[in-house]
Amino acid sequence: MILDRFKLTDRVAIVTGAGKGIGRGIALAFAEAGADVVCAARTEADIESTASEVRARGRRALAVRTDVLETSDLENLVDATLKEFGRLDLLVNNAGGTGPRAALDTSEERATNLAWRPDPDDGHERPDRMVRQRVVVLLLRRRHDPQL
Repeated sequence: MILDRFKLTDRVAIVTGAGKGIGRGIALAFAEAGADVVCAARTEADIESTASEVRARGRRALAVRTDVLETSDLENLVDATLKEFGRLDLLVNNAGGTGPRAALDTSEERATNLAWRPDPDDGHERPDRMVRQRVVVLLLRRRHDPQL
């Protein structure tokens, strides 16, 4: 069956923006596929609700209040994940976004800039890029020095 290829049994996933919308949907889908889920977002009540629904699906869950623009919050997210689950297998960078713009009005170049480089309009890095870079760096550092 095709769904056998999507099993996440006993994997540990961080999902940013897990309090609402797509992030919440991803967290719940991962739980249904067998993953334990770390729900990260700025609004604690929202991520607690998502975590509760993950647990109702028979998986372990952890709610960690996280602003992906704050390095200390990202460090806490990684620390809490490793403390609770001992590892991290999957990372979904759902938090963040851009100003409103119709998809058909967004050029391929702008979409690439938004995903990989500082925004050409304001020069700020996008949250998804920062989360990806910082979480990976923190995990790699901890593999070499667990005291970090």
